[in-house]
This record gives sequence, structure tokens and C-alpha cells, in this order.
Amino acid sequence: MKMSEAKALKMRWGNKPCDHPFLKNERDEIGTSTGDYVCTTCGEVGWGSKWNEITDNAINEKKDKSYE
Repeated sequence: MKMSEAKALKMRWGNKPCDHPFLKNERDEIGTSTGDYVCTTCGEVGWGSKWNEITDNAINEKKDKSYE
């Protein structure tokens, strides 16, 4: 997904929550990979092909600790 497409998607999505179910490799406007991955639902960008899983795990751990 091109950076400009990700930015437009993020603007349309707004601040709604997203589980980031699918990620796609981010590319600059000439097609070169940036090394980042974009959520195809909301346009959020993160480093690595599994940043969505790492983020979800951190949120779940924080929730689990709030019950202690």
C-alpha cells in the first residue's frame, strides 16, 4: 500500500478503535518498501509485519494487570 493511500485511509477512519486485523507492506510513491506495515482497515502504520499482534498483547497484559 502506498504511503499516500495509507494516509488517506487513516484520515477517513478517524479516531475509531481498530483491532488491525490485516497488515500490508507500506511502499513509497515509487514502489520501494519502507519497511513498515499498514493496517488495511484504519491506515495505522507500524514497524514489522507483526506490530498489530505485539500491540494487542501489550494491551491484554495491561488489562490483566489491572485486575491484580
